[in-house]
Amino acid sequence: MSVPNSPTSEETDTKKKRGSLQQSSRKSISEKKDEQGNSVNVPAYLGLVSSPNSTIEEKRTSIVNIDPKQSEGNLRSITSANLDGLLVTLKESVKDSKYPGFAEAFIATHSYFLDSLQLASKLMEFFYVEDKVIAEVFFVWIDIYTEDFKEEMMIYFNMFLTNISGKGGEFKAVADRLHRHLNKKIKERQEALLEETEREEIEQMAIERTGGGIFRRVPDINFLLTVSAKQMAMQLSLAECKAFREIPLREFLHMAWQKGGKDGKRGKLLARFIDRSNRVSWWIATCVLVVSHDKKKRRKMIQFWIEVITECININNFQTALQLFTGLNLTPVQRLKSEWKDLSKKSKVRYQEIQTFFDPEMNYKRYREKMKKTGPPAIPLLNVILRDLTTIEENEDKVDREGEVGLIHFSKMTLIYETVSVLRKYLNPGYLFPDQGAELVKMCVQLPCLSENELYDFGKQDDKKLVNQYQKDYKDAKDRAQNSSTPKMK
Repeated sequence: MSVPNSPTSEETDTKKKRGSLQQSSRKSISEKKDEQGNSVNVPAYLGLVSSPNSTIEEKRTSIVNIDPKQSEGNLRSITSANLDGLLVTLKESVKDSKYPGFAEAFIATHSYFLDSLQLASKLMEFFYVEDKVIAEVFFVWIDIYTEDFKEEMMIYFNMFLTNISGKGGEFKAVADRLHRHLNKKIKERQEALLEETEREEIEQMAIERTGGGIFRRVPDINFLLTVSAKQMAMQLSLAECKAFREIPLREFLHMAWQKGGKDGKRGKLLARFIDRSNRVSWWIATCVLVVSHDKKKRRKMIQFWIEVITECININNFQTALQLFTGLNLTPVQRLKSEWKDLSKKSKVRYQEIQTFFDPEMNYKRYREKMKKTGPPAIPLLNVILRDLTTIEENEDKVDREGEVGLIHFSKMTLIYETVSVLRKYLNPGYLFPDQGAELVKMCVQLPCLSENELYDFGKQDDKKLVNQYQKDYKDAKDRAQNSSTPKMK
């Protein structure tokens, strides 16, 4: 995915306006004037946040470079700009519905050119000096990055709300709406974090109570054999969708999924989701290998998972489908030549269709074509999203054009936003079908599986001996758990 650099003068129509936020000394911030030249009372607290001197200089003209090849008002038509130009465009997008999606793209990617406190200061200053409608941008910000509103940022934002609320009338109405919306989103975030903490504590207590290392490594095969492919696909989709939605959008920026990332921070929840994806593959391989050393039973288990993959694709859960497919392609499973050879004709045809669909050749062409025709709910391929973001990140954050140095490369910001916004599009509201039973819920969340090294022991050691040992260990642990939970007779 290529990102256009700042176009040449022949390709670009440059729109220049006198800077709406002409940056004077912070010492004289209270002497600001509006467009009509009237004095504006700008609160002194705005001077608490230093202004970036690399993007707006004193009395600098706002600049927005437009690509005439794009349709008017198209988000992609904005190729580069200085910060003042982006803020003017931000006002236009909110007030006149120009450049749909601009506010979302601007807020989502602002960390590439401005930190959150500086952005808050700019928006507040714009509110007082330029246009009150800019307050609507805070609603977008709260929706996308609720986690930004804490500690120093929260104190600063509350100063803003208190100040405009004291003006009464429409100012107070705006402050009240922002306050209610922020409180609602913070409560939702706190409840989600609490739910996650409680779930982890319950799982850990269950493991400690049963001494259940084996329960984390070997699935309940007898239960698994009672589950239909459709039930499994539905429950996996519920679990996968929930895990995907918990990842903050910011963890997809600045290469945060790599160790350290560009800004030295690694996305915790995204890293956990990647670990889960690997675990899904190991889980399916564990199920195939541990079900039995009998070839017929292993063949049936392979056929079962082919059916599950098909069901996942049918309900647009492409992420889980690919991880299950990857599990079937692990060497410990692929070495079962006889079992694969004896698959039913129907299973062989479906497996070939799955192979074709997930073929990475031509940049996952078949998958991308399918996604264009797919509506929500759906779970897109994480590896494709990260691959696209990696390509986009290779481009510079700033570009130079016709003597203007350090313009924000907004073409890059737009592509980043469009790439990550598919998550919000497809994962909300998510799948609405009900849970398929407590036991299956637990299995699809915990994904009990052997480690990669343990899986590769199959084939090196006696399969029959390994299977019998794992099944015995599981049965013994389950018996102990049942005995410990059964009240003793006096």
